[in-house]
Amino acid sequence: MFDYIFKRPANPAEAAPTPEPRIAVEAQVKDKEIALQQAKALGGEELAAVEFILQCQFADARLIAADNLHSKAMLERILPPMRKADRRVAKLLQARLDALAAAEQREQHAQHCLDSARKLAEEAVLLPNQAIDLDRAWQLVGTPSPGLAQAYEEARTVLRERLAAQAQLQRTVIDNLMHLRELAAQASGMAQADVAAALEKIEQEVAQSLTAREAPSLPKHLLAELAAQQQEFKSLLTSLAEIQQAIQARQDLLQRWEETDPQSELKEEVLRAGWSALPTLPSDAVAEAMQARFDTLLQRAIAARPQQVVQPKADTEKNRAGNPAVAQALETMEKALHEGAVRAALEVDKQLRSPELQGAKLNAHQNAQLAKLRGELANLQGWAKWGGNVSREELLHAAEELPAKALPVADLAKKVGGLRERWKSLDVSAGPANKDLWERFDAACTLAYAPAAAHFKKLAEERQANLRKAEALVAEVRQFALNSHCSGEDASAADWKAVAGFCAHIGQAWQRLGSIDRKDKKRLDGEFEQSLKALKGPLAVQQKAEAATREALIAETLALNPTDRATLDTVRQLQERWQQRAKALPLERRVEQALWQKFRAACDALFAKRKEAAHVADAERKQHLAAKESLCQTLEAAVSEPVPAIARILRETKDAWNKAGPVPRAQENQIESRFQAAAGALQKQLDAAKRIAADKELNALRDKVRLCMSVEREVVEPSSDAAPASVEQWQALPALSADFEKCLRSRFDKGLQAWQSKDAQYRASLEKNRSVLLQSLLRFEITSGVESPAQLARERLQMQVEVLQSTLKNGTVVNKHDLLMDLCKLAAAMDQATARRVEVLIGKLRSAA
Repeated sequence: MFDYIFKRPANPAEAAPTPEPRIAVEAQVKDKEIALQQAKALGGEELAAVEFILQCQFADARLIAADNLHSKAMLERILPPMRKADRRVAKLLQARLDALAAAEQREQHAQHCLDSARKLAEEAVLLPNQAIDLDRAWQLVGTPSPGLAQAYEEARTVLRERLAAQAQLQRTVIDNLMHLRELAAQASGMAQADVAAALEKIEQEVAQSLTAREAPSLPKHLLAELAAQQQEFKSLLTSLAEIQQAIQARQDLLQRWEETDPQSELKEEVLRAGWSALPTLPSDAVAEAMQARFDTLLQRAIAARPQQVVQPKADTEKNRAGNPAVAQALETMEKALHEGAVRAALEVDKQLRSPELQGAKLNAHQNAQLAKLRGELANLQGWAKWGGNVSREELLHAAEELPAKALPVADLAKKVGGLRERWKSLDVSAGPANKDLWERFDAACTLAYAPAAAHFKKLAEERQANLRKAEALVAEVRQFALNSHCSGEDASAADWKAVAGFCAHIGQAWQRLGSIDRKDKKRLDGEFEQSLKALKGPLAVQQKAEAATREALIAETLALNPTDRATLDTVRQLQERWQQRAKALPLERRVEQALWQKFRAACDALFAKRKEAAHVADAERKQHLAAKESLCQTLEAAVSEPVPAIARILRETKDAWNKAGPVPRAQENQIESRFQAAAGALQKQLDAAKRIAADKELNALRDKVRLCMSVEREVVEPSSDAAPASVEQWQALPALSADFEKCLRSRFDKGLQAWQSKDAQYRASLEKNRSVLLQSLLRFEITSGVESPAQLARERLQMQVEVLQSTLKNGTVVNKHDLLMDLCKLAAAMDQATARRVEVLIGKLRSAA
């Protein structure tokens, strides 16, 4: 029933070969050829290939059919059954699925890049960094499909054109800014119409640039600089227009004066009053030329003034005798008229018309002088009034033009203030203006000042809002100080991190406050500092203690041993402790940065020392590697040396190897393997040499024991008169170790001497030692693990018990060398079987020894 185990028929008659297996093999080969042909004839039809693979039993045919599968659905359908049925087909299918997945991932990545490019093309602001990042992402795609590649290239062309347009637009704005600066530098020497035309052209280009599609990409600082330059240039044009108006007014006045007959109308006082009533000009060539023309007219007026007739001294003193106060007033009025100060002359005339001086008696000279001065005053008032009206008209025109100039608020306020100051100065020099002109001027200034007034009103409202914010911050500080309990007895329970964060936050919020009225600002600053002191005082104490703790961490870092293996773990722990303490209680930024830099420097110094020590250790390891390579070369070269030299070289090399230090880890296994291989080769040679020597010594020991036994056998049972052995035979054998050579030579000499002398006593001792030898042999065989003869099984068992009891009682281990020495010393009569037992036991004991 177990015949199937041996794969052979139970009936010998059935063991004869039959033709059925050969027919089956031929049919199988034919079926395989048909399957291969069918697989090759599939022609890329995936569905048919799937059906063929599932029903085909030939691996080669399945592999050919699997080559027709390319779609993901078919590959995923056929892969699970093929994992267990056909590894080659499964590997092919999995590779194609992986390739399809990679291609699909590339397509998705390419589509994502294309969508990003199109989205960037629609963005209002396109940055060059975005295009660079997009190109880098596209490079990671690899080889996309042609359609995606073409679409991406089109989108990238749009982005490239936009970037080029941005660069060109920025260049245009920069050029406009430079042209505006050059025009501002040359405006004073150009005609006003040319300047206005150039400015209009630049403003048109700037407007086109600001309305372009890529305008949002322009740098903010460039636009701000351009706007500031435009505003500055408009202010410059306004100043130039005012200067031009002032120049024109002075030229008109000079032309009128130059056309007047100096003998009849030109008076020095009138000239001075009219000239001083006009707006001032900056000192330049035009102003100096007009001043020279005015000085010429003034000299003509002085030259045309009639000469006063000098009266005799007596008459003069007599005529001038009168009221001293009136005389003083007349002199002051004359001086004011001479200087063209109409307002001062009017004030003196008002004093002369006062009740105190009007009743005073004047002499003829004073009356004549007063009439003359009042006539000159009236004439001067006329000219001053005319010049003042001209200047006021110019001021009114300038005030009416201010709203259209769109000046900055500060410049507008300054401009309106300047116009009002000049109007007041005209009231002093040219007399008061009529009411209608003043109302028009005041309305124009009020209208022009309206944006500034609204701005200043807004600033006032902002100051009030900032005042309320400041009061709220002070209240918040007081409330937080009350809730934090940082100044009470339970200060240890305070959240110092929250206190430090609040102080930093509230300080920044206070600094970000806008402007406040000066009187309120001073009061609130004091209240804020006083409230914050309740927090900053205890916090400063805690931060001082924390800084001392940080210093201790730094000192602990500096005290670390760079070469200690645990230093890195300790440094990591110190860094973690530093971070924990920094999170628990942050210090002032300046102190925090200083301590952190100090701690970081300590860590860097420690790592630098470790690195330096590592470099030194690497150098030492390389030296040790070179030394060990030299030792390996010594061992490899010692193969051809004699055995004693090999033993010495191996011993010295091992000592030097153990004394050598470690080597680089990368070469540690390699050099160790090389050394072990070289040392192992030499040790094999030594072991082989020792084995040969041991074999020779064992053979010599056996031969010498045989000589001893042959001599002793002849002593016990003489067979012939011939000597059983000779000294020459003994000496022909190799010498043994000293103890064995001495022991066996003594035994051989005694036996040979006893044979020669026919010593019956020695013969008797040999017979006597036979039983001792048998007992010793049995004990030696038990101790050495050598089998004893079967007939001695009982005696061996008894002897084993005795040996075991002796060993347990004495606790000593049997020395094989001593056993062998005892066996060699024992001379006894023995037969051939006993001799063979002795030889076997000698070989066993010798190899063990």
